[in-house]
Amino acid sequence: MESDRWPQIYVGIQQHLQKIYNGNKAAMKERYWVPEEDESYDLEGIRRGRPSHISEADWDAQLSFWNDPKNL
Repeated sequence: MESDRWPQIYVGIQQHLQKIYNGNKAAMKERYWVPEEDESYDLEGIRRGRPSHISEADWDAQLSFWNDPKNL
């Protein structure tokens, strides 16, 4: 039997996981997306610095996302 409080519990779990995801994403961006002196980014250097636990396809997707000015 499902508790009457389950919807509230589920929302709390989702919010907690979203906070973890956002924190990890911000930490990764801060570590790898370091701007040059002219405020541009060395995309080839970033591409070569892919963390070993992230696949090349996923890393390229991240590069495409963060290289879009509306996402920075």
